[in-house]
Amino acid sequence: MTSPAKKQQKKRIHRFGDAQRRKSVRIARRRRTINVSNDVWLDVFRFVGRARLGEKVALLSVRFDALVDKFNEGTKFSIGQLEIQRASSGRKAAAIKKRVGRKLVPQPFPQTQPPDSIIGFTQINISYIDNNVVSFLLHRIKHLFNTDITLWLNIGSDQGRCWSVIKTLFWDLMANNCTSMLIDGTSVDVLRTFISPTVFRDCAKLRSIEIFANDLLPDSPADDQKASASAGQALSKWLHTPRMDGRPKMFRSAGPAQLEQNLAELKTAFLNAIIPVNYIVAIVDLALGDDEPFELENGQTGERLTYRQVGDVCLLTRSPVRRETQNWAQWEEEAADWQKTRGKIVEFWISDRDLAFV
Repeated sequence: MTSPAKKQQKKRIHRFGDAQRRKSVRIARRRRTINVSNDVWLDVFRFVGRARLGEKVALLSVRFDALVDKFNEGTKFSIGQLEIQRASSGRKAAAIKKRVGRKLVPQPFPQTQPPDSIIGFTQINISYIDNNVVSFLLHRIKHLFNTDITLWLNIGSDQGRCWSVIKTLFWDLMANNCTSMLIDGTSVDVLRTFISPTVFRDCAKLRSIEIFANDLLPDSPADDQKASASAGQALSKWLHTPRMDGRPKMFRSAGPAQLEQNLAELKTAFLNAIIPVNYIVAIVDLALGDDEPFELENGQTGERLTYRQVGDVCLLTRSPVRRETQNWAQWEEEAADWQKTRGKIVEFWISDRDLAFV
């Protein structure tokens, strides 16, 4: 039989446990009423995706709805990477998809301009063009093409309708803000024919050209206004036209079969020069032999022309003899790896059958 003293002890222990529970409830209630300032919430929102903010957080209360609106107004966003392609249904209609990780998520075509908080994009790949696409690019998001465009033209030289569409609808918008261009070597003559013989020099902000799927290098400069000028001569004329800001122009390509001849012509142009110009030519998929690097100087212009290997890329660099070492090291690094320097990429990967205008 339990003694009265032990019963009283158990009873006291039981009451002590109830008190603790009541205290915990009071603490929990106080915690629920802790006031968190708006600034703290706005800082937290930076770690929450936009979709979750709109679909979850904004619905919690009037206060959170207002906070989400304020956050979106004060924060700048990119629309990321978009794919504009033929609708999967096979109909003559375009579909727009956003790349999320490795997935392409279908999106509705916007009928109005995006909010002011949308200030840019990473890449837009265009493989189908109809009236909706034209309205989207030229009216809805035209303002996003205002700076630092990398124009990627993946169009066959025999696709005449495509080149006409590029010239008529898109060229002025892209060219005025194009800082980098990726083109097939055969497209050089097409651009000079469809757009202008001086098409590259007409792009005032164009700083770099990359040739893919064809081996082409600048050679001796020539008057690019003449139809008789070759693709290499037209590119060389652009390369040897100085930039106003003194930064080097960049050209990137695989080494052509006539590399030795191209280098000899660039050497001659350098030694005969009376006006300084800065450029870096990156030649990929090429290994130098032990006796191939060289260094030349032009005392009249105060310049140096060097040819050397950096990693798996050979660089032909024309620069002042006295130069800012740190800046030029950075520019040569950019020339060797252009993934670091490409701006907002706009790729036209189309053929004549990918056009559908009403």
